[in-house]
Amino acid sequence: MTEPLVRDPYAAPPAEEAAARLSRGKAAPTALYQKLSPGLVLALLGGLGGVALLVIFALPAWVGAPTPSAVQDSRTRSAAASSRRETTDSKLLPEPAGAREAAQEALVALMDDLDALRARKVAEWDAAGLASIENLRAEGEEAYRAKRYTAAQRKYQAAQDRMHEVSGQLPRIIEDLIDEGEQSLRSGEAGVAEQAFARILAWEPDNTKARLGQQRARNRDRVLALLGEAQGYERMGESLRAEHAWRSALELDPQVAEARQGLTRLARMRAEEAFASRMSEGYAALEKSQFERARSAFEAAAKLRPEAPEARNALEHTRAQATAARLDAALAAAARASRTEDWTRAERYYRDALQIDASLPAAREGAAAARGRAALDQRLEANLRALARLTDRGIQREVESLLREARSTSPSGRRLQQQISTLEAALTAARTPVRIELRSDGMTEVMLVGNSGLGQFSRREITLAPGRYTAVGSRRGYRETRVEFVVDAAGPPPIIEIQCQEVLSQGR
Repeated sequence: MTEPLVRDPYAAPPAEEAAARLSRGKAAPTALYQKLSPGLVLALLGGLGGVALLVIFALPAWVGAPTPSAVQDSRTRSAAASSRRETTDSKLLPEPAGAREAAQEALVALMDDLDALRARKVAEWDAAGLASIENLRAEGEEAYRAKRYTAAQRKYQAAQDRMHEVSGQLPRIIEDLIDEGEQSLRSGEAGVAEQAFARILAWEPDNTKARLGQQRARNRDRVLALLGEAQGYERMGESLRAEHAWRSALELDPQVAEARQGLTRLARMRAEEAFASRMSEGYAALEKSQFERARSAFEAAAKLRPEAPEARNALEHTRAQATAARLDAALAAAARASRTEDWTRAERYYRDALQIDASLPAAREGAAAARGRAALDQRLEANLRALARLTDRGIQREVESLLREARSTSPSGRRLQQQISTLEAALTAARTPVRIELRSDGMTEVMLVGNSGLGQFSRREITLAPGRYTAVGSRRGYRETRVEFVVDAAGPPPIIEIQCQEVLSQGR
């Protein structure tokens, strides 16, 4: 019970009166000492010294070692003596200024903390500790009523210290109860677990673990029912319903291991099914030579099970088959281009094959042959596009050499034979003379550049090899005239007219 903070009519006297009493207590012995003679004082001091020596050296040998009971009695007597000394001292010595107010403040603080501790149901988890605090508080109040305010404040502080010790035990007690509740849940004793968690929440309403544990204990029956449903659905192969039941159980109890294990098992089963499906899809695409689709399927399978060697082996097999297929396709395309004598394209396909496998002899030999045939084809086509150049004897010799090379080339396809035939015919025609007709006025002197003069004539026929020619006409008093013409073996014989018609002016 807390004493009201009011002035006690029986409080200790003021500090001046306490000091006066202490002064009177010291004055009496001083007067007595003044009445004794110096010799008597020395004799008394010598006697006291002898008694002290006797106590120090002789008394321990006479008494001997103390027994345990004697030690305990000694401690009891010492404590009692200390209490008596404290009481006596408090009666003899005046209380310091403000001691009463300090004791009252200590009591108020103690009672506030003690109310908070009682609110946490301390009597349920440490009744002995609460009793020790109450005893110390009661001793403090007794000292306070006796006006021993300093002693009361010490008792209140001791009660406060003891209260801190008691409060410090609560976290460990709560952890032990949480472990007890969890163990009860694991053993199926939901009621025992709920009681343990409820006790914790009564002491510490905001304890998250206890609140979650209490919820789990209350939901235990429903969780067990859901686990049974999930197991039944799993045996029947209804994975979606099993998954729903497991997830519902986890919503009620996030720590239920059976539901987590079921979901893990279900995920593993689905991963196996997906893996098998991707592998089957990949092999089906591989049989149809759909290499890109097969590669994509096998890569998806490898992601589902990175440790599985089947997916890695299938990917390697797919890459090998795809490479072989590209190589075969390039060689086949080169062979087709060679059969059609498209040597430029054939060479390109052989180069593609060499990029896939640079050591392939067929590709190296095919590329070299195609390169030579492409060059020959280009040279033949160039001459066929410029047959007019065949009138030049130097060009004729080059074409003869080219034709000998073409005739010796094997295999000789239809395109090459046609090129040879066309060029041979053109070369023969270029060497066959053509009869042409020249017409003039009979007064113009006519000559062919590079040839002898033809003289004056009105009409004349001459034979010329196919080619380009220039006829020059000259006549005194007239401007010189020139006529260029082409002799073509394939066309009709040309008629060339040449005569000087422009009269020069006088003085020129």
